[in-house]
Amino acid sequence: MNNDNICLLSLICSCVEPKAELVNLCTIKVKSSACVCTPKCISEIAGIVSICKELKLPIFVLGNGSKVVFTEKFCGVVISTSKFDNIKIADKISEDTVKIFCGAGVKLSKINELCAKNNLSGLEWSFGIPATIGGATYMNAGAFGGEFANVVQSVIVYENGRIKKYKKDELNFSYRYSSFQKSTGIILEVELLLHKGQNIFKQQLNFLNQRKNTQPLNVPSCGSVFKKQQDFIPAKCIDKLGLKSVKIGGAEISAKHAGFIVNSANAKGSDVLELARFARKKIFEATGNIVDTEIVFVGKNGKMRDKQVFPAGDYNDNFRGLSHPHKI
Repeated sequence: MNNDNICLLSLICSCVEPKAELVNLCTIKVKSSACVCTPKCISEIAGIVSICKELKLPIFVLGNGSKVVFTEKFCGVVISTSKFDNIKIADKISEDTVKIFCGAGVKLSKINELCAKNNLSGLEWSFGIPATIGGATYMNAGAFGGEFANVVQSVIVYENGRIKKYKKDELNFSYRYSSFQKSTGIILEVELLLHKGQNIFKQQLNFLNQRKNTQPLNVPSCGSVFKKQQDFIPAKCIDKLGLKSVKIGGAEISAKHAGFIVNSANAKGSDVLELARFARKKIFEATGNIVDTEIVFVGKNGKMRDKQVFPAGDYNDNFRGLSHPHKI
């Protein structure tokens, strides 16, 4: 990106980092760089989008990066939602029902803290997930039988130069999916419907302890890599195939949870992508199941399409730098 483009963005957005390191903006902590804009209001978002459209620069919207891997330098503009972090508790709908309006950049840790203080139930299962409200809505994040679709009532977005409000039934929620994954809309605010409960913090801790006991929380990762299918759990298959601790570069299939790829030794984003491709190939060979990824891989021009992440028919054995403590 040239200096003229950066100057234009700086006139619109109060915080522009032309060559920002992305290692601390994504939970798997792979090294990459991009121009990062951190708008503080809707008018700044509108200005950034307008300039990028005029200059034909790709845009990628980033929350806490808990499901994002940059595979190389991104040649567009990353819009961080971190300053959209306001929370407003609306009036009670009934004695036991409360509406909460959250900016897209609100972290789940923050909303869970509010829930614990006010005995609000509905998000206990999300305690310990390092995501934002916007990202969790986009992905329809879920765990332990809960998912965001259960609490989202409406979403306000910036889309095609306008601010729009979508009701829950317009978002086509399904397992790890919302309609935002096929749109250019930028999530600004999410309306949640929660209920009065008891012992919320105790329940949150129970879920966190389950995570600690089963997941590699002490190592950078993007959480679960592959989506479950009906009656088929990819992580269990990977475990049965003996693929724990398989490495490509600095990326490794976790020895603690086979569904996780962790950054064990300064991994590149391309290492993570190659290892995901390898695991998917082995699952296909063993079971015939073609699994999809929960992770959003971002290339130089933006979000990679499924066919770019997993090219059709690409089941060769030429995986760069593959290593394993046991023979496969």
